[in-house]
Amino acid sequence: MNESTNKAPTIFWIVSTVALLWNLMGCFQFFAEYSFWKNPESRDVLPEAMRGLYELMPPWLYIVFALAVLSGVLGCIGLLMRKSWCIALFYISLIAVLVQNVYLYLMTDIMKALGPSTYIMPSVVILFAIFLLYYSKSAKSKGWIA
Repeated sequence: MNESTNKAPTIFWIVSTVALLWNLMGCFQFFAEYSFWKNPESRDVLPEAMRGLYELMPPWLYIVFALAVLSGVLGCIGLLMRKSWCIALFYISLIAVLVQNVYLYLMTDIMKALGPSTYIMPSVVILFAIFLLYYSKSAKSKGWIA
């Protein structure tokens, strides 16, 4: 196997490490959200509108959420290992993030429950997922990953 890679610059390692930490925070968020969904008693602390959202959340949405964060974490590990298969995982993560948010914003009353500020974090997540996909593709074209 003849793989040719260039020495990755320091910024590559910084971006890859920050991206991994970001996606690990996504895993934490997944487990927090899932515990609210799985344990109705834990929802008592939430406002009524939010409780209603959790009660109506379909199980497949949590599978999509898990897929988004798991593929993001594995993609970042692949990026740190300088493996080009991370690109496929970032595609999967981006698609899962988009599916999750399309459902939340088009099929639920999340805007009614949380107001317009609810767009901020999902927008950041989507932009970060897009960034990671393009960053990994750029790293491959520069020979930083093989």
